[in-house]
Amino acid sequence: MKIYLIGFMGAGKSTIGRLLARRLGYDYLDTDELFAKENAGCTTAEYIRQHGLEAFRPLERQTLCGVAAREFRSMRTIWR
Repeated sequence: MKIYLIGFMGAGKSTIGRLLARRLGYDYLDTDELFAKENAGCTTAEYIRQHGLEAFRPLERQTLCGVAAREFRSMRTIWR
């Protein structure tokens, strides 16, 4: 079973996701970290400030679709 945590920036998704994954013995993946590594080389917030939310959304969608196709048991997603 995959678990996606969705919420506003700063809502605690990373903190809760890590704790929940540890408690359940699941893998954990932070899509903000993955996005930065694969697409931007900067944080999600920095990317949005530099390029705007409209430029971010297609890349966010691409990152999430890639994550959904992987074999992880717990992951955090973002929605702003």
